[in-house]
Amino acid sequence: MVLSRRRLLGSSLAASALLGAPGLIKGAAAQGKKISYIAPFAYQMSFAAELNAVAGGHHTRHGLDVEMLPGRGTAMALQQLLAERALFGRSGGIDIAQANEKGLPVVGIATIVQGSNFWVVSTEAKPIRSVKDISGKTIGVVSVKGATEHILDMMLAKNGLVPEQTQRQAVGNAPSAYALVSAGRIDAMIVSTPTVSLLREAGEKFVAWNTDQEFRQPGEVYITLRSTLEKEPDTVIRFLRGLRDSTRELLAADNEAKREAIVVRLNGKFSVEGGDKPAAAAKTLVDAQKLWLGEGPENVLRNSPARWNELIQAMLGAKLLEKPVDPTTLYTNRFIDEALKA
Repeated sequence: MVLSRRRLLGSSLAASALLGAPGLIKGAAAQGKKISYIAPFAYQMSFAAELNAVAGGHHTRHGLDVEMLPGRGTAMALQQLLAERALFGRSGGIDIAQANEKGLPVVGIATIVQGSNFWVVSTEAKPIRSVKDISGKTIGVVSVKGATEHILDMMLAKNGLVPEQTQRQAVGNAPSAYALVSAGRIDAMIVSTPTVSLLREAGEKFVAWNTDQEFRQPGEVYITLRSTLEKEPDTVIRFLRGLRDSTRELLAADNEAKREAIVVRLNGKFSVEGGDKPAAAAKTLVDAQKLWLGEGPENVLRNSPARWNELIQAMLGAKLLEKPVDPTTLYTNRFIDEALKA
């Protein structure tokens, strides 16, 4: 992995060293175009790419002064875009498809998590190793009618199983929810990659598999309004170039010391969840980056047509969409392809 990253990144470390000069960043920021970006939740290491784009000066280099806004769910992120309080945001493929079905003009411009960000976690004593082991059990989901419950329904429907035969319990996305699994109150839970990382760091013994095992999907996507693509194409490209440089710097951090230094930088700027423990947070970053590389290092940030196709088929199978949707209307690679040229 380190060798492929180095081939991909080239001289990005030298560029990031230049960006680290406070005088250069401050001077450029004063002239940068002010825009806002809204995250789906509070600042966490899984949002390292966009946080580092600001904290590391990458957006500044491309003439943008980006204000980072913490969200309270993907629905809020979509609302902020529609209300024009934020120009860019981040959401899941499921939310983008459902938003467009309702006539909301949201489009994916790049995919940072090129795969599912969710895992089915169970105990070693009573392992749940596939979706067929789930039917008839009680499964913890992050929230009612949220992404994890939708993914559960899609996995069951794809395997010809009746979703209603599986009980669900909202348990949140914190590692503490694993106590419910250990105590036998639920049989398994579906949680995100950072939660799995924290469970592993805490020494818990468990069985976990990624939901991509059942169907592939675009995990987390940078979004904007279609009108923004028409009115401000240059801003879109500059925003994506900042993210490009940020991800390259992060992927080039190929040892613990470098990764921990980045955690300290991010936490100093944004008070990231878990950022007060750099060593543990750096390991969470490594797990998150594996999903950035889901389609290979050559496709970092690109939208995967195959994943979008699989997602729409799975959503239709679980009746999460009322009618077929052309996946190609939900995303565009036009701007990220241009951003990756330089």
